[in-house]
Amino acid sequence: MWQLLLGLVVGLVLGWWLDWYLSRQEGASLREEMDRKNATIAKLQKELLTSQKEAEPPKRAKRTRPPSAEKTEEVVQAYCVKCKEHRPMNHPRRVTLSNGRPALKDTCPVCGSGLFRMVKM
Repeated sequence: MWQLLLGLVVGLVLGWWLDWYLSRQEGASLREEMDRKNATIAKLQKELLTSQKEAEPPKRAKRTRPPSAEKTEEVVQAYCVKCKEHRPMNHPRRVTLSNGRPALKDTCPVCGSGLFRMVKM
């Protein structure tokens, strides 16, 4: 009985040792291959960086806008629910709704209630 147990233990130890030994040899060859590939990649990166430095694009001249004759302010109109008419917004302020859309808010110059207008994004 003890001979069977000894045979199993020796077989397991030899199997483990053989796996470890072979993996060391495979690991060494894999490390060498990875080192070669890393050296090639480093060389290509260096060549790419030097070629990019040599071929820098020419700097663009700044664009200047022609001065506009007059800036016209658009009068924004919004519907007043209390007056039931479109009224101009004198001092609109930009707000963002809970869903992220922009809008304008102001007070009606006639009745003082709130004016509200949705605007494009």
